Amino acid sequence: MRWILFFGVAFWLGAVRCEAQTPGQLAYDIFDGTNYIEKYVSPVEGKFLAWENGELVTKTAAGGAGGDVFWEDILEVPAVLTGTTASFTTALETKLGTITTGAEVNVNPDWNAGSGDAQILNKPTLGTMAAETASNYLTTAAAASGYQPLAAVLTGTTASFTTALETKLGGIATGAEVNVNADWNAGSGDAQILNKPTLGTLASQNGTITDYATTAAVAAGYQPLAAVLTGTTASFTTVLESKLNGIAAGAEVNVNPDWNAGSGDAQILNKPTLGTMAAETASNYLTTAAAASGYQPLAAVLTGTTASFTTALESKLNGIAAGAEVNVNPDWNAGSGDAQILNKPTLGTMAAETASNYLTTGAAASGYQPLAAVLTGTTASFTTTLETKLNGIEAGADVTDAANVAAAGALMDSDLIDEDDMVSNSATRPPSQQSVKAYVDANVGGGGGGSGTKTIAVFTALEGIPPATNYAIFDTRNSIPVQDFSDSGTNKDLYFVGVIPEAAVLTSGISVIIHWTATSATSGNGRWGAQWEATGTDLDSDSFDTATEVTTATSGTSGIEVTTTITCTSIDSITAGQRYRLKVYRDSSDAADTITGTDLELVSIELRTAN
Repeated sequence: MRWILFFGVAFWLGAVRCEAQTPGQLAYDIFDGTNYIEKYVSPVEGKFLAWENGELVTKTAAGGAGGDVFWEDILEVPAVLTGTTASFTTALETKLGTITTGAEVNVNPDWNAGSGDAQILNKPTLGTMAAETASNYLTTAAAASGYQPLAAVLTGTTASFTTALETKLGGIATGAEVNVNADWNAGSGDAQILNKPTLGTLASQNGTITDYATTAAVAAGYQPLAAVLTGTTASFTTVLESKLNGIAAGAEVNVNPDWNAGSGDAQILNKPTLGTMAAETASNYLTTAAAASGYQPLAAVLTGTTASFTTALESKLNGIAAGAEVNVNPDWNAGSGDAQILNKPTLGTMAAETASNYLTTGAAASGYQPLAAVLTGTTASFTTTLETKLNGIEAGADVTDAANVAAAGALMDSDLIDEDDMVSNSATRPPSQQSVKAYVDANVGGGGGGSGTKTIAVFTALEGIPPATNYAIFDTRNSIPVQDFSDSGTNKDLYFVGVIPEAAVLTSGISVIIHWTATSATSGNGRWGAQWEATGTDLDSDSFDTATEVTTATSGTSGIEVTTTITCTSIDSITAGQRYRLKVYRDSSDAADTITGTDLELVSIELRTAN
């Protein structure tokens, strides 16, 4: 760390402590690690430093004693700075001040990193769903509106319920059972023929229908029994007798039973009433075995099925784990429920930052000065201006004394005079800025018209000139002349005429300072305005410049004056030495003027340059 103070004050340069001694000599102590070793050197090469306009600059003396220690011997530059290639500016210093000790170059967190600064600690293990597109999956609302909810009744379903099966099921009456072939020999079960007729032996005879005569054929080709006996024309042989004996009494000619016969020998007594299935072809229906092997038995669990359970749905269902629920998107902010992310890492503020806003290690290495121990003690910015200044100081330049300064035509700080009254009247020693300002403020002014004049003119109420109409009324208050400006709602005017002093500087305008009081009010605001007119215009007509207005509160005590300062920059281009006319008025019509029922009394006016 380097401390530098000139002209009798100790300063530090690295491990060298310096202080001014007797004129022509500079003392410094070198720290050897244990003690300070005192050394003395004289000014060398006639070089010294002096302050000019607030800056440290190099001066060359007319002459100077030789010495054995040069400026660079004291103001050593560590080798580590030799390679510095960029200026350490105020902006860089400010930036460095905001970086926490031990801070490192920021890196973007990397989901795949397993170590290092980019590693995300306590990172959740994501399933394959993490990489899926949300639009490929159903929302709860979409599932509820377009799909059958998974229910326990469907858990046991083992076959596809197709549209064909749905149609077939719709055509089967409630309570219908599997069809079976009727079995003549069955004594129970679905195959039993109820009310089955008892068949005679004829029913078991073989042959074709042509082996037997139909009723029509018998009627057409045979003689009826009664008639044939009457006209018997053939022998009734023993054989025929034997045959007749073998015929039971009451025997009749066999006729085929006729399902449709309602009487007679062909009538089937106790004929069962057949359903529509009796006319069906057996091959069109399933046997019990076929139904058992190829179809899903009717179960209560399927009764509530209202939609087709397709092969696609079956495949999808097989791919869903037992206990699976409707997928929901994980929500980083969720604190409970399916959307909650368990073991979620706590992210720092860097998680929301954009990587492009931060430097990579490579960018920092190529564009910024590495932090080095030699820079730790830097307490001020080494700007381009300071670099140029240092380059302009010759090697070996040294602080010098008043004699060398004087020989070079320069001054020491001690040569300055700080006298507010300038009483010493020195022709060789300059005054300080403060003393010059104090002297000017105390002694220059008063309207005399000289350089630096502040007050241009002062007018009393007696010098006010009323216009032809809407004018202020002259009055007195405790024998003091005043001009009364009423609150009638119409502006009341008063004119003042004068000449600007010759040396007056009006580049910043003119300030009109109005001294006034209210007749009786002790609260409220008065609104004053001023307008300027330069000479050279027609005296028979008005040509005032733009008005300037200011609002000021009245005194809280009756009879106490207040001042209103109106700084006018619109002064009709009035210049020094020119006649002017000033119009002062009360703008009682403005809402800012809140003093009602009483007059504003103008006591006097002072005009000042505004610069």
